[in-house]
Amino acid sequence: MNNSERVIINSIVLYVKILACIVLSLWTVPIVLHGLGASDYGLYSLVAGVIAMLAFFKTAMSSSTQRYLSVARGKGDVHEMNAIFNSAIMLHLLFGILLVIVLEALTPFLFGHFLNILPERIFAGKIIYQTLLVSMFLTIISVPLDAELNAYENMPVFAIIEIFDYVFRLFLAFSLQYVEWDKLIWYGIGMACIPLFNLSAKYIYTHYKYKELHVRREFLWNPPLLKKMFSFIGWNTFGALAIVGRNQGLAIILNLFFGTVMNAAYGIANQINSVMGYFSQTLRKSLHPQLMQSEGKGDHERMLRLVFTSSKFCVLVMGLIAIPLIVELPLVLKIWLKNVPEYALEFTKWILVTSMVYQTSAGLMAGILSVGKVKVYQIVISILMLINLPLAYILLKVGFEPYWIIVGMLTCEVMCLVARLIFSKKLIGLNVKQFCGQVILPLLIIMVVNWLVLTGITQLMETSFVRVILNSVLSVLIVGGLSWIILLNTMEKNAILQFINKFTSKFKR
Repeated sequence: MNNSERVIINSIVLYVKILACIVLSLWTVPIVLHGLGASDYGLYSLVAGVIAMLAFFKTAMSSSTQRYLSVARGKGDVHEMNAIFNSAIMLHLLFGILLVIVLEALTPFLFGHFLNILPERIFAGKIIYQTLLVSMFLTIISVPLDAELNAYENMPVFAIIEIFDYVFRLFLAFSLQYVEWDKLIWYGIGMACIPLFNLSAKYIYTHYKYKELHVRREFLWNPPLLKKMFSFIGWNTFGALAIVGRNQGLAIILNLFFGTVMNAAYGIANQINSVMGYFSQTLRKSLHPQLMQSEGKGDHERMLRLVFTSSKFCVLVMGLIAIPLIVELPLVLKIWLKNVPEYALEFTKWILVTSMVYQTSAGLMAGILSVGKVKVYQIVISILMLINLPLAYILLKVGFEPYWIIVGMLTCEVMCLVARLIFSKKLIGLNVKQFCGQVILPLLIIMVVNWLVLTGITQLMETSFVRVILNSVLSVLIVGGLSWIILLNTMEKNAILQFINKFTSKFKR
């Protein structure tokens, strides 16, 4: 299997996984809500929210570890891969232990002063808190195994384990109706067992599949490499923290001016954007290991080609769904929520546009990550992102409508794109003029034409499910057709055609 086919197959596998997980998740939530009751479900969500705030650490650490493994794999240096793998295990183990100690120390404050919990449910809340700490620790120490599977581009195994994760959650939800004792504690213990299964399955598989990578005492303590990886992970975490700070900071500013009702509208917009973002994240998971391996092999030309390809397809995949959603958003929100909070429509539209601008940088970010020089880059990008907070405050203070804070976010994201282009030119030798001509301009034309045609359909037809289907089909045809004509290069077209021919030939047999 060549590299292009591997990317396409991995993308298909991961998209199937996403659809399966979304279906299982939507099925599970109402069952858990009914099984626990609104009060206990709210208590679980409240306590889980304290831990969930730290989830960005896992994302930053995972991408950092994968970068080192992918580059070393590209070099073909098994010794270096072993050293990196073992150092990653040591770093994540130490980080997990430190985080658990800190959060354990916060227990009296959280349950004594911060969390508003009924006195008779404090004991159950503390048990849930402990089970969540166990889940968090197991998730953190499994990060090197996730990075190993990603570096080897083994997406089918990764997808299977994650689907089983959601299946177990569904079974656990069904089990609540048969439990006689405290259902909340049962649910918390069950949820802590699922990461243990994930860790065990990944460890057993990688231990026997990738025999060149094992835990070895002589590799565990490597101060120079630990220092180097810690610095890289630290700056990536700093960048992730800026994203969280911007998003949560905007929520606080909205709350300051308008109260919790406006937070509901903003939360809905972010929820929709997160679902849309899964599709582009999945594509990055397929492409970026190849990109980083190319840099490790010294094949800089191929790395730059994949920078272009990644940005193209990440925007296309998101725009394919986001544009019809933007056009049909009034109907979608009404069906989904029934009572739509004020400004939810405007927030969602502008956040989706901002997210598409962010996806344009997907390849640029991976290219910069592959060379490892991220300190100044992360500082500059973080400052540009956080400018959004004082800008949002000023806009609301002088009387702009609430959704203008997202227009401000879009402005800051455009500034970040310009900064990433400048850093890419300096760090990886990107031809900025070529990137603008071959990626940004064609994508802009495709998305604007798609939006104009679909908006025209909404003016000609009454609101209906038939119109939603028509717009969805038209979006595929417009994006696919225009991409083939003005966006994709010969190599990308040939890769798609070869995969289609190979795929159809298997059915003909």
